[in-house]
Amino acid sequence: MYHWYQKWATQFPDLIDLYVVAESFEGRPILQMTLTNKKTGKDTDKPAAYFEGGRHSGEITASESILWMTQHLLENYGKDPQITKLIDTKAIYLRPQNNPDGSNLYLYTRSKAIEVLFARMHTDRDGLLDEDPSEDLDGDGIIYQMRKKAVTPEEKEKANFIIDPAHPAGKLMKRVLAGKGDYLIYSEGIDNDGDGAYNEDGIGGLDLHRNYPENWRPDTGGDLTGRGYTQFGAGEYPLSEVESKSTVLWMLSHPNISVVNSMDTRVPMHLRPPSTSKSEERMYPSDLAIYREMECARTFFHCLSLGSTRYKINTMTGDPLKPTPLFGHGPDFGYFYYGSIWYGDEL
Repeated sequence: MYHWYQKWATQFPDLIDLYVVAESFEGRPILQMTLTNKKTGKDTDKPAAYFEGGRHSGEITASESILWMTQHLLENYGKDPQITKLIDTKAIYLRPQNNPDGSNLYLYTRSKAIEVLFARMHTDRDGLLDEDPSEDLDGDGIIYQMRKKAVTPEEKEKANFIIDPAHPAGKLMKRVLAGKGDYLIYSEGIDNDGDGAYNEDGIGGLDLHRNYPENWRPDTGGDLTGRGYTQFGAGEYPLSEVESKSTVLWMLSHPNISVVNSMDTRVPMHLRPPSTSKSEERMYPSDLAIYREMECARTFFHCLSLGSTRYKINTMTGDPLKPTPLFGHGPDFGYFYYGSIWYGDEL
């Protein structure tokens, strides 16, 4: 990916500035591109948009999408009138890989680090770090998931999967509410720390998209009263990680940015602010109208028709009675702190 960015920077010197905005937790460069026609003015003097991918380790489609978009813009500059006008009059900032450590771990090791930053974290709060990850027990290069029929009363109380009735082979599982299922799902591995739980403390665990300062909440177990909200993967404190800190500090030095899109791949949604309340409770009506107009327009281009201010339904079960607020969420920082239209697109 960086190879192509470096190649394009050499090929299009009048359009591209390429630079390292920060180094990751493990010291890898985080590369970013500024794309604009330099002959028509400085990027900071033009309205701008910022696109980011690769925040979550295993969501590689987001990085590929930034790479494809960069290629599409460059190849069609001077050919497509709209793209040419866009690059002549606007600035576009592109960061394809904001979590190079996690991506490297996911792509080149047998790790199931789907969403995490590669920062050591004691997920199960037992004082040990990353001591019980999933493992490739048979050495075939794949970490499988396995289902187990709930038999004991304790297992039946926790069972949260059924066989998907829409799948004719009976191998696809569907998540339901705890206690409403027939099966438990485990990833391949053993109970390394002997606490009776399997693979509950894997490598990393911090979520960069819960590390922003707006409405941040401590990680699971961090609220000693037991009465407040917590947010899994939130980090030690807001912007505790260089990857999220570098994003915020860089953006604050570029107030010409009005549109942000941070790409992920999980649920079919366009996530936007606010992530902890109803839109009408915290947004200016004129701003909300802009967001809703954009969401209506998007339905003409693809099938992701759901633009959600928060998870109004439980993302795993589909239960409409259990909303899941997101704390420390990037789109909320973008709207309430930074003043931008910020979407978290789940591709």
